[in-house]
Formats: sequence, C-alpha cells, structure tokens
Amino acid sequence: MFVASVSYLEPYHSYSIFNFTPYGVVRVFGDAGFELEEIRPGVDASVLINRQLLNRSRILRPLWQRNIFYGITGLIGRVFSLEHRERNFLKIQFSGHLIFLARAPRVQ
Repeated sequence: MFVASVSYLEPYHSYSIFNFTPYGVVRVFGDAGFELEEIRPGVDASVLINRQLLNRSRILRPLWQRNIFYGITGLIGRVFSLEHRERNFLKIQFSGHLIFLARAPRVQ
C-alpha cells in the first residue's frame, strides 16, 4: 500500500521540481502496475495562495484551517443535485495538492 500526496495547484514552494495533475497521478501509478484505489483533494488552492500571499499571518491562522471553497462546492452540489463523485471531482479540480492511495500489484 502506498499513501502520499503531491502538489497540484499549490503556489511556488522551495525545491519543487514539478507538480502532478490528477491524470498524471493515475497514469504514473497505472504505468508502474499500481492500482489507484482513491484520490482525494487536499486543501484548496485559494487557501494556499492566500496563506502564502499574507505570509502565513498568525492572526488569520483559523482561516488557513478551513476550506471555504469546498463549502461552496458542497452548496453548489446540493443546488444542482450533484452526486458525491461529481462534488469530489469539483474539489479535485481546485485542490492545492492531491492525496492518494495506491496498491502494488499482487505477486504470484
């Protein structure tokens, strides 16, 4: 089992070489023979951008621990009767980083 996260729409961060897209995560693990069981959104990109823009202000720390955008996507999902999978897809599209679970192929 392999659990990890990768940057997606995260703003500049030191020593980064590249960022993965959701499609890139699926392809890399699929090509390596892993079965991607789950992919989830991390904190939304707007929180990461604003946190960096405001230099991680301690006064605003409570905001950095909330995903306001994800609350909005939940509301949009209810208004338009979107299924859980569709709501999750909306969140992934605007995620600062991606969290995933993959399993190695079974050795026989």
